[in-house]
Amino acid sequence: MVTFGRGALLLQSLCLLNFRGGCSRFQIGKLPKQLRVIVEYIRYKIDKSRSIAFEKSYGKAGESLTASSHCLAYELTRCTEDAQQYILRIEWDSADGHMKGFRSSPEFKTFFAAIQPYVKDIEEMRHYELTGVKARKA
Repeated sequence: MVTFGRGALLLQSLCLLNFRGGCSRFQIGKLPKQLRVIVEYIRYKIDKSRSIAFEKSYGKAGESLTASSHCLAYELTRCTEDAQQYILRIEWDSADGHMKGFRSSPEFKTFFAAIQPYVKDIEEMRHYELTGVKARKA
C-alpha cells in the first residue's frame, strides 16, 4: 500500500478499485496531476577542491528533506567517470507538494541555507513524472 503525503487515501482507493494486481501496475499517468509522484534531478559541476564541503552541505540539507512530509526519498550521486559531476535525485509526493508545500516550509529555509553556496554550480534542474517502466533486483 502507498502511505505517503497528501492524497494518500485517495491514491490507495484508486489502486484498490482499479487493479487486482495492486498499485505497482496502476497507470501513473491516469492519476490526477496533484497526486503524481514527481522526481527532481539536479545536476551539479563541483570543483574537486569543494567536493568534500559540498557533500557535507548536502548531508546537512538532507535533514530538511527527511523532515519534509513532501519528500519521499533522495540520493546524491557522484559520476565515476568525472568526479566533478553530481546528480541529486529527489522524489516528491506531488508537484504541488514540492513547489507549494516544501518551498514555503521552514524546512526549505534550512535546506536552502545549506546548499546556497552551490546554486551557481547547477548545470540542470528538471522535474519528471514516473512512467511505470521500472525494475529493481533485490
